[in-house]
Amino acid sequence: MNPTHPSAASILDELRDLPLCDEMESCSPGGLQALAPLGRIDKHATDEVLFHSGERNDGLRFVIHGRVALYLCDPSGDDHTVGTASKGDLLGWSALRGPEATWTVSARATRGTRCLVFPGQAVRALCDQDRAFGYCLMRYAFECVAGRLKDARLQLLDVYGERR
Repeated sequence: MNPTHPSAASILDELRDLPLCDEMESCSPGGLQALAPLGRIDKHATDEVLFHSGERNDGLRFVIHGRVALYLCDPSGDDHTVGTASKGDLLGWSALRGPEATWTVSARATRGTRCLVFPGQAVRALCDQDRAFGYCLMRYAFECVAGRLKDARLQLLDVYGERR
């Protein structure tokens, strides 16, 4: 991982290029401006592991470029891809729960990837200060979780589904 700490204006520009921007700015006009100074950009090379399942999750990540494979490791040590993330996708929604959050899957960059990273504690504090921002962010996170659950159900049907 190669973290960079660009200016808040650069982070804000990256945020404004994500799908959540329009909704976020309509619900909390100052929310993204307040979020931007908290962020950094992490750069990941192809095949670099971003995080492992079970590790402490200390922040939200938005993919701004590239692709990330989300995978689980079975007891025999084999990795099984359970999803992918690309531009605009949120990784680390569990950091919104609190400091006890851990990663529920592992992640590896499948091509050069850049992510906006925001410390969980600071984001939770911002959500407490600006309830409209918090509501929009939680709603966005919920949509991401719902999408991942849908993908998991489809994979289960593919693996265990009965074909007639």
